[in-house]
Amino acid sequence: MPTIAICEDDLTTCRQVEKLVREYEKDRPGQIAQIAAFPSSSQLLEHTAQHGGFDIYLLDVLMPGLSGMEAARRLRTQGGGTFIFLTVSQDFALDAFRVGAMQYLVKPVGAKDLYPVLDHALDLAERKASRSILVSTVRGKENLLFSSIVYVECRNHILTYHLTDGTALLGRTIRTSFEVAMEPLLKAPNFIHPHKSFIVNADHVDRLTSQAFLMKGGAQVPITKSRYSQARARYLQYFDLTPGL
Repeated sequence: MPTIAICEDDLTTCRQVEKLVREYEKDRPGQIAQIAAFPSSSQLLEHTAQHGGFDIYLLDVLMPGLSGMEAARRLRTQGGGTFIFLTVSQDFALDAFRVGAMQYLVKPVGAKDLYPVLDHALDLAERKASRSILVSTVRGKENLLFSSIVYVECRNHILTYHLTDGTALLGRTIRTSFEVAMEPLLKAPNFIHPHKSFIVNADHVDRLTSQAFLMKGGAQVPITKSRYSQARARYLQYFDLTPGL
């Protein structure tokens, strides 16, 4: 089940947001595994380094020391999650986009604004955790979770699955087109086809440029000019971001 972290340095605001999330949890029994609150980005990062990350993060943008934006950048390198920023102004929307935020909410935050965003975040977390694909590899048939796939490339009709643990799983030669072979992935909203030979998992993208998806592990997945507009639109739509930002 999904987990939620709240990071807010103002104690009153932190308690208010935590109360809202716990009231939200009561109406959805069995859907949330853990809710934890942290008064600073450094304490949140220390916790995730020792115990693993959360599925959903509610982060204050402006905090003493490490900002919520910088914390999100570091958390993405640890494995990511869905980021919802709490801001005092919409001026931070562009920065939120750059770190792949799903949404940003202007404080004070109320149930009317927060709960629909949490609904969408929980739906994303559940979809990421449960889906898998059966692939033919040189070692035989293997079941890969969608969430474990960073990107897939096809060279000379041979597929290579680049995974979150840093390994590259070599598939067998395909006797159909790359698009047909990857149809189960392409039906999922988080997989994008930016190049005829590559498919990328949006959950593992660190940054989008005009020429490539820069992945969390350092890899670069190229984007052809003809596919850029469609790839960008699909990436923004997946995170509910506004293409005009």
